[in-house]
Amino acid sequence: MVSRGDIFDLRIDDNSYNIVICCMVLPFIPRWRKALSKLVRVTKKHLFLRLLLSDYTYIIKIYKEGHKKGASYEYYNIYSERVFVGHLMRLGMRNVQVGLSNKSRLK
Repeated sequence: MVSRGDIFDLRIDDNSYNIVICCMVLPFIPRWRKALSKLVRVTKKHLFLRLLLSDYTYIIKIYKEGHKKGASYEYYNIYSERVFVGHLMRLGMRNVQVGLSNKSRLK
């Protein structure tokens, strides 16, 4: 079964999916920790995340004028492996593994 929805309001029971995949969503939302906790909640076995890792954590907030409802912001979150894996473990995830899609991290 495949589901789509608001990452902050997943209307899915706890531990519903053996595999949860989230690609390049967390780097672009300001409350990534809350979103991540929602993904962990619905995951039964495996959670696959694609995001940006660096040696340091960066949260970049860019102000944009001219949005339909006034001003808006764009977020770019680049996580340090230590911070991100630590947060996953605090949420109860075990056996956290980090694999790089290429041979180097962002620096």
